[in-house]
Amino acid sequence: MKNGARFSTLVDVSKEALCLAKENCDFNGIEADRFEIVNADVFEFLRKTDTHYDCIVLDPPKFAKHKGEVDRAARGYKDINLLAMKNIPAQRNRIHFLVFNAIDPYLFRQIVFAAARGFTAPVCRCSTTPGAGPDHPFNISGIGEGEYLKGLVLARRVISMHTNQAC
Repeated sequence: MKNGARFSTLVDVSKEALCLAKENCDFNGIEADRFEIVNADVFEFLRKTDTHYDCIVLDPPKFAKHKGEVDRAARGYKDINLLAMKNIPAQRNRIHFLVFNAIDPYLFRQIVFAAARGFTAPVCRCSTTPGAGPDHPFNISGIGEGEYLKGLVLARRVISMHTNQAC
């Protein structure tokens, strides 16, 4: 919101997280009429809302506590991404984040891309793959700890440079 969003809807099942979000808005001087706070399960919220958003930032919960639960977690991450895609009009971006060590960046991309294939309006491009900031260094020993934050910024509709047609 400090970067120009006119209005934001903050959805979380945790009342404590929403209290912190409100405190953060207050601390940053965000006027109360520029955001709404919704205490709800985001799956249910996205299924029921008829609102279309210019941008949705997903920060899903940890659906698996260990690598043995990755398949089940992948289905949950695919579902939440598909729900978000349905609530964004064409030519808007979606930002997808995952905070979980057991799902590597390649699998994360595959999950999000599989959700995109299940959606009627095409997702044509991944413009960037942000991760943790410089204040979250990671261990280069190959363990992967510290590389838990994975992100994608996707565009639903772009003009092909080669054909001048929307994909």
